[in-house]
Amino acid sequence: MIYQMYNLILRRKMRVKIYIYLDCENNEGMLTEDTPITSNVNGACDASSKKKKKAKSKKDKVMKDPKTGKDKVPRKKAVARPEMKFKMEDAITNLTTYVESALNELINHPVYKTGFPAALAAVALASTLLGLIASPIVHAFSQDLVKDIWVIITAGDKKKIKPEANELVYRQYHLYVTCSSSKEQWANFLQSINLTPNDHVHHFLLRTLLRLIMADRNSADLPEKQNTEANPLDKSTEEVIRYTAGYVPYALHKRYSKVKGETAKVYCALLSSWKVQGTNNSRTFLEYTNGWLKKQTRGGLFEIKDNVYLFFRTLEIETRKHLTVSGMNEMPNKDMKSCIMHSIGEKQLVHTYWCMITANKLAGDVSKRLLDDVIKLWIKIRTNAFLKVYLDLKRAEGKSVPGKSAKALRKDL
Repeated sequence: MIYQMYNLILRRKMRVKIYIYLDCENNEGMLTEDTPITSNVNGACDASSKKKKKAKSKKDKVMKDPKTGKDKVPRKKAVARPEMKFKMEDAITNLTTYVESALNELINHPVYKTGFPAALAAVALASTLLGLIASPIVHAFSQDLVKDIWVIITAGDKKKIKPEANELVYRQYHLYVTCSSSKEQWANFLQSINLTPNDHVHHFLLRTLLRLIMADRNSADLPEKQNTEANPLDKSTEEVIRYTAGYVPYALHKRYSKVKGETAKVYCALLSSWKVQGTNNSRTFLEYTNGWLKKQTRGGLFEIKDNVYLFFRTLEIETRKHLTVSGMNEMPNKDMKSCIMHSIGEKQLVHTYWCMITANKLAGDVSKRLLDDVIKLWIKIRTNAFLKVYLDLKRAEGKSVPGKSAKALRKDL
């Protein structure tokens, strides 16, 4: 008895492995290149190609615009521009401060302290203008400059807050800097006070005025910042945190126990070590956080240790800073999970507690992968609970909330 394998290339360039049982005595069942392929194989290939074509055409329908035939590019919804509080009159009121700050910046700038002739000439002109800052001629010229800069800053006001509006502002700025009228205005002003024109001072002055006025306008138009400090955790909240935190290692242990590999085994052993083993009658200063857990457990809940609880409490404190109603209304298309993940990752105390509960058994990418899984699961639990409460509040206010699809039969059990 001999088993031989033949690879035959079909018309559609598909390779089919056919295992044939050969009888060496009478060579019955011998398959050669001339042997016709059965219709079942051809049918399977045709069915497979039809499925691929159908899936491809369906994908094309989703990704193609039926009108233009071009690929659809998902666009992020732009943020509406807030009501303008900072007016041109406010900028004119502060024009002396703006011009004085710009000239002082030029004098103290490292580039103009190099001692080159062009730098010395620019500093000399700026110092002279700084001494004449209170004169009517300089005040009138400064007022004209601020008015021109205001036209530049408001060039994108008809657009919503997105890159297109910024492009209009900077396009208008460069058109103004390079136009002949702006250069003539600067030259006529200096000639009226018997000074030599200097392009370095002119460009530096315009650029600094644009930055200062735009900064004042943005700070004035910016909505009042809400208190980002999370409320202190009370006793009942800490009890719920400890009760909920036990689900994370339980769920991850269940997930990794189904995965083959040494890394999964190490993860399972580490997650199991987070559980309180047996009956421990010793009392600690965190004993008050076990109240709700003791009432709910019947012996099967995953009770975490104190150091593990401190880790999850740190996650909760950082998460609560983002899960606020004002945070939801501030940015409609904000990726809340990514923001929370980034904020937690930058918290040094999170990594300190993580090294404590891993007991230096993990290192490198192995440790980072498990840490990311733990944080992502915690964020998922918290965001889902927050969104549920948020939508319930919206419904209570009588606002329309888009409904979800019908639940599965077991969801209500």
